[in-house]
Amino acid sequence: MSKTHETLDEAENERQAAYTLVGEALSLWNQIEGSLAFLFASYLKTDASIAMASYHAVISFEARLAMVNAAAEKKLRLHPELFDRWKTLSGRISKKAKKRAEIAHCTIMIMEHNGRYTVEALPYWHFSKLLAGAKYRGPGLMPVAPNGLSLSLKQLDDRIASFKDLNARIIDLNGDVERASQPPEEAP
Repeated sequence: MSKTHETLDEAENERQAAYTLVGEALSLWNQIEGSLAFLFASYLKTDASIAMASYHAVISFEARLAMVNAAAEKKLRLHPELFDRWKTLSGRISKKAKKRAEIAHCTIMIMEHNGRYTVEALPYWHFSKLLAGAKYRGPGLMPVAPNGLSLSLKQLDDRIASFKDLNARIIDLNGDVERASQPPEEAP
């Protein structure tokens, strides 16, 4: 939960900061998707535009990740150390996709309790828990969310950092896959 504010103006400033963090997080996730498409191209050893078109033609992220996993299994069978890195990374990507969904499907709102305000980034699936027995207080003013239901600004910031790290790991693996795919140089 966010810190408590004395005035609605203070809460509004924090809400604007939350919007910025949500936008940054979602933009970073798009970079992760782009890096996965390039990795998919490396696995297929094809033009990146062909692989990207194929990757993005699939609507479900879980299906896209499964498609990259299938390509990795075939491409990296002669490189077990790279395949092990991919399996670990794929598991992280899958977990982070759930964290991305919480961000993408949250509502940022100001909540009021006893004349004090907090800013909450609340995933839609927690609304029913929040509203159970709550009294409607007007547009945008809701009772304070119980701990664990909303995302704090720190949690949003932490997820941004983890998305940056994840993208860097995908890019690093792609470079190693590209190098492993090169034919060995002949000795002079």
